[in-house]
Amino acid sequence: MKLSNLLKAFALSCGITLVSSLFAAPEQERPVVRYTPQQLIAIALRQNMDLEYQRIEVDIKDDQISGAWGEFEPSFMINAGVNRSNRAQNQREFLSTGQVGRIYEEEVRRLTMGIGGRLPFGTTYEATTGVQRFDNTSNRTEMSIYNPEYQSTTVISVTQPLLRNFGRDANMAALRVLQSEMRSAKAQTRSAIEQVVAQVLSVVYELRFAEENIKVKEQSIELAQSLLSENRRRVEEGRMSPIDVTQAEVRLAEAREELISARNFYATRQSTLQELLGRDYNFEAPFIRVDGVDQLSLEQALDHGELARTMMTMSPIYESMQEMVDAEGIRVAYMENQRYPEVDLQMSIGWNGLSDYFTGSYRDYDNRSEADWGVGISINVPLGNRTARARVSEAKRRQTQALLDVKRTEVQLLSALDTAIRDVRSGIERRKLIQESVRLAEAALVSEERRLATGMTTSYNVLNQQRELTLARTRALAADVDVQQAWAQLLLIQGSLAPRLGFAVNVSN
Repeated sequence: MKLSNLLKAFALSCGITLVSSLFAAPEQERPVVRYTPQQLIAIALRQNMDLEYQRIEVDIKDDQISGAWGEFEPSFMINAGVNRSNRAQNQREFLSTGQVGRIYEEEVRRLTMGIGGRLPFGTTYEATTGVQRFDNTSNRTEMSIYNPEYQSTTVISVTQPLLRNFGRDANMAALRVLQSEMRSAKAQTRSAIEQVVAQVLSVVYELRFAEENIKVKEQSIELAQSLLSENRRRVEEGRMSPIDVTQAEVRLAEAREELISARNFYATRQSTLQELLGRDYNFEAPFIRVDGVDQLSLEQALDHGELARTMMTMSPIYESMQEMVDAEGIRVAYMENQRYPEVDLQMSIGWNGLSDYFTGSYRDYDNRSEADWGVGISINVPLGNRTARARVSEAKRRQTQALLDVKRTEVQLLSALDTAIRDVRSGIERRKLIQESVRLAEAALVSEERRLATGMTTSYNVLNQQRELTLARTRALAADVDVQQAWAQLLLIQGSLAPRLGFAVNVSN
């Protein structure tokens, strides 16, 4: 938060508190617990709900990838059943049964099992074996060889696409897109982690400002009280008008009001910190005192070229956009493959057997001089192929959009980096000037107090100088926060804030 924004937030807090403080009962002092910035960041990374939500997105992508791999797992199949029929015999059946009866009865019991699936190259395979038991009017005759008849078959069939759906690129396109989206989700989670770290640091710096600003306001009250006591003494001695006492009382009231507002600003930042750290909100939670803020070192050399190279290497936002370009490239390659006609090579090999009992039908395989086999080719050429061509065009346009997004993100990041560098430099310069203004305001107040003691100035001028000193001290604190937040923002844009503070980035649960 920049100096102007911080002062605006503090001023708004002053306005809200002014009315409520006149009627509300004084709030009891809360207990205080102490943490370092690193401890607070660790708690936020562990418990922040936004991060938990983003990590679940990564886990969802992981589940989707696992499911996509499942498409290449073999499947086991089994089929069993019984069919019974009772119908009039046709001429062939009539002759085969020796013209016994006009009704043909048959019972077929079947059991088939097998395994099949698809390979990453597009090959589909199936290996099945099964037995059928036939009990019918034909095999009940004396001329029948087997009664009942057990007929077994074992078949291995393979279909290999030669154009459309050929190769790993085409058959694993969906999986590779999910893997790219997974990497993009991880990069987005890294970005969310960096954001949370930056938010915690920002509140930590503002809490430091609030604590020091409370001390400034307390010092302001002490100055106002001291001047009021002196003015009362001078009025009693007849060396000052009663209006000077009134003016000093007004200034004391203002200083007390400023202290109330400063404490309210401190409390609001405590609430913000609690929101970042936990899943539940506690109205009676202890206040957090942050130790070791001065030991944080986020400074680095302000070299545009070096910082830009670091950013393009580490920025999770840029990495996420690049992954989306890769995903669109995979889709383009897949859609181009789908323009080809379907040309599939089909092959099969099998064995069959016949017997009057189950195992005998399989032993009968040995009585064959060679296996059954077949080979063929299937061709399917879409006429016009308009749908496939339109999808290729669409995929290429989406790829162009993704490339434009990457370029736009690059420009935005470089612009943000340039702004952050300027903010750091101007913040440092402004902080030096404001610190000098504090020194001058302190010297001016001492001078005015001495002149008042000799009757060379008025109490009103001293009161104004007190206001100027208090405002200068608050601005100096805000300027320091501004510089620290600018350093954090610079590291955030580069994507290196969390590593700089020693945190390993955990992007999944």
